Amino acid sequence: MLKINKKQLREIIDPSTAMAEIEKSFVAFSTGKVILPLPLVFDLPKNNGEICIKTALVEGLPTYTVKIVSVFKSNENVGLPTLTAVMNIFDSATGKLLAVLNEEGWLTALRTACAGVLVDRYFRKKLVSNIGVAGLGVQAKFLIKMILEQNKGYKKVCAWDIRQEKILAFINEMQKQFPEVIFSSCPNIDELTEESDTILTATPAKEPFLILNGRRPGLTIIAIGADMPDKCEISPQSYAKADKIFVDSIESNLVLGGIAKSLKQGKIFEKNIAGEIGEVFCGAKQGRINDNEFIIVSLVGVGVQDSFIGNLAYKSFLDRK
Repeated sequence: MLKINKKQLREIIDPSTAMAEIEKSFVAFSTGKVILPLPLVFDLPKNNGEICIKTALVEGLPTYTVKIVSVFKSNENVGLPTLTAVMNIFDSATGKLLAVLNEEGWLTALRTACAGVLVDRYFRKKLVSNIGVAGLGVQAKFLIKMILEQNKGYKKVCAWDIRQEKILAFINEMQKQFPEVIFSSCPNIDELTEESDTILTATPAKEPFLILNGRRPGLTIIAIGADMPDKCEISPQSYAKADKIFVDSIESNLVLGGIAKSLKQGKIFEKNIAGEIGEVFCGAKQGRINDNEFIIVSLVGVGVQDSFIGNLAYKSFLDRK
């Protein structure tokens, strides 16, 4: 059995290759080639934490991954990472444990960012200039960095967080990496919404903070933070105003995040979900048809991403040996 740490993973995995694998994962899922159980979720309110276990078995993939990810928000008060994750890689034919990836959340952040980049590429309007980011933690930095590297067009990044110091730190860090892009601070979420062609939400919010008063033609919202039953970043009335809603998994979104909350409140119905992103990636459904459409894409994260990225990591490690 192999043991692979975060440092080794960063050395062997190329983001572009990872993105191609994540695209394949969504296509496989939406074309019926994946056995995907709902995630096993533990809420630990006394410890301000949560634990989630995800997996998927993919037709033709030589391995499958079982991932355990933990988020303990109070850790930042004592100088510890808020997110930890371990991926266990098994042989699909025998069930033998092949490798343990002590990824410390890096591989999880990569596979989530890959999904966000792909959604931006497929669903944003043709002419874009400004992208807004709400929530400026590790995942947001990972995602905006990959979008600016992989997808051309954005000239300005509008940043918002409930903590002013996070906004300043984010701008200082990103501006050094992308001197050709303008990074600006938004004093509130309403201004960020008004200025942006695309909005990324990456927060652990349990109450919606993105509340649209009216339909926003051309806007694309990519929501990646609300990945648990009690989380919600976008208000149900905002979902109701969207021309199209796409998701990574319909089944998962019925019980997790903002769409689940919107369904419970009767603001939207399952028929309002236009489809899964994998259906758009493979050409089975159309995503954005014109630059007037207001589209929300909800990504709660699915185990098939972990099985594909875990298989890539395992194979890449063997190839390098």
